[in-house]
Amino acid sequence: MSDLDRDLREALERARADDLGVPRARHYREPEPLPDARGWGPFSFLQPATPWHLVAIGALLFLIGRLLGRAAAAEPLVLLGGLLLAVGVLSLLLLPRVQPKRWRGRWIELDTSWRARLYRRIYKR
Repeated sequence: MSDLDRDLREALERARADDLGVPRARHYREPEPLPDARGWGPFSFLQPATPWHLVAIGALLFLIGRLLGRAAAAEPLVLLGGLLLAVGVLSLLLLPRVQPKRWRGRWIELDTSWRARLYRRIYKR
């Protein structure tokens, strides 16, 4: 470790700057920013935002699989599309639409049922 790194670390410790990366509101009346969701880790780019996105992806995969006819990839695409379509429709029917609420500038969760937790785990918003 170089002297510059050691001096920088000591200066940050003296300034108690361990929370510099935490986003904060600019004004006391402005609400705190929404925290990042736990997501799917490295696969979070695959996480659908809403059940309608999952329905659209499932329908598209199903249609592509049907158009491929007897190709080797046709049957898995039809099965995957049908499965995603079924999960999307079931979540539209059974899972509540969870929207975060603000109270005095802070985000709170009103619904903590297993269905709401499952919705938040599957979808981004």
